[in-house]
Amino acid sequence: MVIGKNGSGKSAILTALIVGLGGKASLTNRGSSVKSFVKAGQSSGSVEIELCNEGPMAYKPRIYGKTITVVRNISASGAGSYRVKSETNSVISTQAKELLNITSTLNIQVDNPVCLLTQDTSRNFLSSNDPKNKFKLFTKATKLEDLEVEYKTTMLNQKESVHLLADKKTKFANLQEEMLALKKKIDGHQSIISIKEKKLSLQNEMLWAQVKDLEDELVEEQEKVDKIIKRLEEFKADTNKKAQQMEAVQESINNYERQIADINGQLEIQKGPLADSKKIIDELQIAYNEERRKKHALAIEIVDKVKNAEYLKQEIANANKNMSEIEQQKKDRLGKLAKLEDRFRSCGNHIETINNELFQIKSDIDKKQGDARSLKTEISHIANEIANEESSLRALERESGNTLMIYDRNMPKVIEMIMQQKNSFQHEPKGPLGSYLKLKEKKWAVAVEGYLGRGVLSAFTVDNQKDGKLLQQIFGKCLERERQPTIITSRFINRKHDVSRNLVQAPPDCVPLYNALIINDPVVSNCIVDQSSLENILLISSEEKAMELMSDRDRVPKNCKQGLTIKGNKYYPDPNYKTYASTCHQARYLQVDTQSHVQAIKNNIENLNNQKQAIQSQLQSLEANIKTQQSRQKELEDKLRKVTLAKQKIRTERDELSNEAEPEVHNLHNLENELEEILGTLTEKNAILEQTDQEIRELQSNISEEEEKMGKFKKASKVLEERLWQLQVYYQL
Repeated sequence: MVIGKNGSGKSAILTALIVGLGGKASLTNRGSSVKSFVKAGQSSGSVEIELCNEGPMAYKPRIYGKTITVVRNISASGAGSYRVKSETNSVISTQAKELLNITSTLNIQVDNPVCLLTQDTSRNFLSSNDPKNKFKLFTKATKLEDLEVEYKTTMLNQKESVHLLADKKTKFANLQEEMLALKKKIDGHQSIISIKEKKLSLQNEMLWAQVKDLEDELVEEQEKVDKIIKRLEEFKADTNKKAQQMEAVQESINNYERQIADINGQLEIQKGPLADSKKIIDELQIAYNEERRKKHALAIEIVDKVKNAEYLKQEIANANKNMSEIEQQKKDRLGKLAKLEDRFRSCGNHIETINNELFQIKSDIDKKQGDARSLKTEISHIANEIANEESSLRALERESGNTLMIYDRNMPKVIEMIMQQKNSFQHEPKGPLGSYLKLKEKKWAVAVEGYLGRGVLSAFTVDNQKDGKLLQQIFGKCLERERQPTIITSRFINRKHDVSRNLVQAPPDCVPLYNALIINDPVVSNCIVDQSSLENILLISSEEKAMELMSDRDRVPKNCKQGLTIKGNKYYPDPNYKTYASTCHQARYLQVDTQSHVQAIKNNIENLNNQKQAIQSQLQSLEANIKTQQSRQKELEDKLRKVTLAKQKIRTERDELSNEAEPEVHNLHNLENELEEILGTLTEKNAILEQTDQEIRELQSNISEEEEKMGKFKKASKVLEERLWQLQVYYQL
């Protein structure tokens, strides 16, 4: 903590620490970039920070020694550099990455307000209402976040390893099966080789047999060829006679072909005029159809214009009669629409108000139902605790005086079964470990028990894994539904560890935890030392003394890793100075007789019953409030349905009124002009219709003439086609 008067340079020191240890200028709230920290008129500036590099968290102490000096140079242009020096002032590194490794190892987080809290940041950070953000910074500062990441990574790697092992086992089994199959194939292959040799011999014999059969067939085929050659000579003689007859027939065929060619030429000549006539008729027919379409369209248009003219005449007649009546209807309709719109808007606002209230009530009900579920869970948990405590109380009252009952009501049964199977163990297990401990001064009971914890005090130690499995079976039989003690596997050595070199050097009014205990059994003593490092823990008589010793590294006793007060509060020494309040407020295992434990259980049962009654009362009040809110919710939902129906009815009435055909007030002059325009159009359309009728008549006459010509051409062509058919018949004969 930096303390001083206003203007004494407190913020400058924190700014130098943040910038010198690699922080950004924005973290200081004193500038937008590091070049702004260079003094006006100077080309550069530097910050030099000396870090203590002692204790168990020291960074590369063999290289850097007991102190690390960090020098950061900043130029006015914004460039900069780092120099990291050792205790002997030797430059070890100029890399920013090395500085990051140092601050990470020493747990110096310049961007975390939990570690470095500037005056400007404290105004906002300490008054922040976001506990999640504060807890996140706390976990980061205490490296719990890093531990969580490493734990998750380790669990993921463990799952992947288990999966990979199972996969390898499966593949190994498959390879074994494949190897057996290959061995069978190799055995079969040996027999195949002999079979192939036999096959080759049989194939050779079969080929020679086929050669013999083919030679016999060749002789038969040669005889057939001789017969065919003889018949061929006979056919040649007949062919010469037929050739003379064919010459005479060919002359007749040539004559018919010349006549057919002449007729086909005449037919081709006739096709040209015939095609031209057909083309002309098609064009005239298209023009005729187009004119008829125009005539039909004109007729429809003329009919529509006549109807429009009649309608306009009627409108002109009614315009003068209904003028004032139409205006009044329009005015009444607009007034009614305005009223409906106001009612519709009012219903919408009412619905929005009800929905907002419903949302608040539902949110409140959900929250309170969640609270009720939490209270029920808590009541169930307390009821289970009461049942367990009452069961332990009955067991203690039955066997008063047996201190093993303090650890569990079935612990005597566990010890009895261990003694029964004593010869099955290589070394008899030791436990519970707490039963082997005695305190030299009873005042340290809460501190020692809070430090060691229930896990260690109720644990058992065995010499080897085989003994551990047997002890686990005993636990399973005696403590089937209860929490089983921890089993610590460690080689039994019947000589206490020598902890004199690492024993904390205690100042006056303080005691090393190791010296505060009497542990006669060397195996138990070694086990607890290995598990808890008793030799490095210091028992301190008061909170003030603990703060005085632990907050300054110059006053921290040698070999001290943690301090404990009589109340059990924990203090960690500088440079990682921090303190945690004890969660243990009363000793349960150490220096406690069964009568005191019985009374403690009764007091705990009474407290739990009081807690249960208080929570039940709170739950009843909460459930009554939920019922009230649910009743209010139902009222609002009924009201919402009614208002929604009313709104829909108003919307329907409004839409129907809006969609009604609005009576129009026609302008008489416009109607007369429109009628005059339609009558003029009618005159023009009638003239066009007469002209179209004339063109249709002319087209009909032209079509008749062309059809007559085409008939003559078709008749001439038919005569030629008949002659051609007769010649083709003779030709085929």
